Amino acid sequence: MVAQTCDLASEIDIAALTQTAIERFGRLDVAVNAGAMPLGGTVANTPPEDAMRSMEVNYLGSVHFVQHMAAAMETGGSIILLSSLASTHVMEHVYSYACAKAAVDCLVRYAALEYTYGNEEDHGRRSDSG
Repeated sequence: MVAQTCDLASEIDIAALTQTAIERFGRLDVAVNAGAMPLGGTVANTPPEDAMRSMEVNYLGSVHFVQHMAAAMETGGSIILLSSLASTHVMEHVYSYACAKAAVDCLVRYAALEYTYGNEEDHGRRSDSG
């Protein structure tokens, strides 16, 4: 396991995290993105810059995570992106976070399609708790 400070909105930080894992273990078999920035607010009261920040951290951070980690997995592996129940069930005061996590859910399906490495069974599984 590698634990390292990483700003998910920074592709440079994600690239550095990937490099640290490779240097420590020599290869990468599993990568888990459990990071998130829950941002409260409603459609009516959330400033656009807050909604964009939520997308940068929660969605684009996941895109960069998949891109860098998948590139480092030369012989295949597993990339796990944690989402949120809020992405499929409407909850009060979390709209921008929920929308960003819904985009992550969609990303999982597209990444599974692209990065199957010839093993197309059991990709893009969803598990909800709560």
